[in-house]
Parts: sequence; structure tokens; C-alpha cells
Amino acid sequence: MKYKQQPIKSKQCGQAVMAMVLNKSVLDICNLINNHSSTWQKEIIKLLKDNNINCKYKRCNDFLKIPNDSIKMSRCQNIYLVLSGFRKEKSKQYVI
Repeated sequence: MKYKQQPIKSKQCGQAVMAMVLNKSVLDICNLINNHSSTWQKEIIKLLKDNNINCKYKRCNDFLKIPNDSIKMSRCQNIYLVLSGFRKEKSKQYVI
């Protein structure tokens, strides 16, 4: 997975993570979801599902117990997004 940086002061952290997961540019993701600012969880879920990545929300009280094929939703306490069928890379967790 190639690292993609969000533009400085852009509030496009969700788009940057989706760009890494889907191997697209941040601008491509902004255009796909028609949003160039903060993303909503429903936008992330729809984009992943539209790209054949099954996902679901789960709650967890221990950050270290979050599976490696997950995205931690940092603005939402104890919630993470599980990406089913996503490339599993040991010791990597992607934080939004």
C-alpha cells in the first residue's frame, strides 16, 4: 500500500485513507464522493462497498485488539471499521 498524504489544512484525512486503500489519488476520492472536506462515515462505507470491499462497524475498548484488516475511526470512541476480504498486512493498522 502506498502512503498518500492529505493536503495541509484540508480536512481530507478520510479521503487520504480511502485513496491508500483503493490505490487512487486524494483528488479522485474527493470527486468520487463529491466532498472536498471532512468525510462522513456513511460516505466511507458507501465508497468501500461500491468498490467491492465488504465492511461493517464494530466496537472495541482496547486499541491493541483491533484486527489488522480494520480502520480505526479516531473521531468515534471505541468504533472501528472491519474491511472483509481486504489485503491483510500484518502489523499495519490504518487510522483516520
